Amino acid sequence: MPATPARIGFILQEFRKVTVETPAVATRYGNEARDSEDPVVTWFDSASDAQAMAQERQDLLDGDRRQFRATATGIAQALGMNYSSVTPTVRVVDTELAADMDAIVVELAVDFARNRQSITAWG
Repeated sequence: MPATPARIGFILQEFRKVTVETPAVATRYGNEARDSEDPVVTWFDSASDAQAMAQERQDLLDGDRRQFRATATGIAQALGMNYSSVTPTVRVVDTELAADMDAIVVELAVDFARNRQSITAWG
């Protein structure tokens, strides 16, 4: 790659800063979610690529997420896992928590001695 003035200027910059913040996330988390005002280190060549990644991080924070844990005895199918999808999911229905949704499986534990399985889901 030739050393053009634009490329030299780009390389001499310590970092390029992009930000994404929605009012809902700023209100919900404020400064509590920020350990530091230092930039997140990435290796993107273009600010537009960094902007796309910042938007993806923001999208993860934008929705309400909850953790669920269920335990079942007997066979693993009792937990109702969906193995046909790329990412294993379960359907969480809990009237007390006002939950009726699909959630991603983040942990599955099997206790063979007690013939019991527990599943932790996030969604």
